[in-house]
Amino acid sequence: MAWFKVDDQLHSHPKAGRAGLAAMGLWTLAGSHCMSYLTDGVVERWFVESKPHGVKLAAALVKAGLWDEHEDGWVFHDWDEFQPTSEKVLEDRADARDRMRKVRANKKANVQPNTLEVSATTLRAANQNGITSLQSVIDSVRKHAHRDIAPDGALQVGLHLIEKAKQHPRNPQMYVTRSISLSPFEVQQFVDERALAVTP
Repeated sequence: MAWFKVDDQLHSHPKAGRAGLAAMGLWTLAGSHCMSYLTDGVVERWFVESKPHGVKLAAALVKAGLWDEHEDGWVFHDWDEFQPTSEKVLEDRADARDRMRKVRANKKANVQPNTLEVSATTLRAANQNGITSLQSVIDSVRKHAHRDIAPDGALQVGLHLIEKAKQHPRNPQMYVTRSISLSPFEVQQFVDERALAVTP
């Protein structure tokens, strides 16, 4: 989206005062129109004539030195000095598209496939006990207990924590990952005692 720039001193500029409030309203709407359609400051006659008293207000803008007459209607005085040209806007849009393409390409390149190898026996035991993501258990142990474990080690950690619960958790997966975050040293000790840590 291109923006029509308005000087923060416009409110007190002599030209704006001479043009009058109504004419400055047309000036503002026309500026928005020019940026939307990238006319490089040219205000088409049809646009002005579509506004109440448009031609009269345009004449006031010309008299104040804010607009000049143009073969297609009117044109902003010194447009290129204050506003980006259509060429610059299109270049910026192309650059933005290129940047987004690169960002999306990098995101795709950084997505790693799930290469976790789990034996059928381990996977079946995990599912039977409500542990639906051994990878989440592995990640949680790495983050909180600072140990790297394999899928079968993740299963043992999960079963150990579930067995310690006062009652069988309603959501075993959530219970396991939460327990790891709340009791990291206990998990760390369990991993070390069972020699479950692996070299990453």
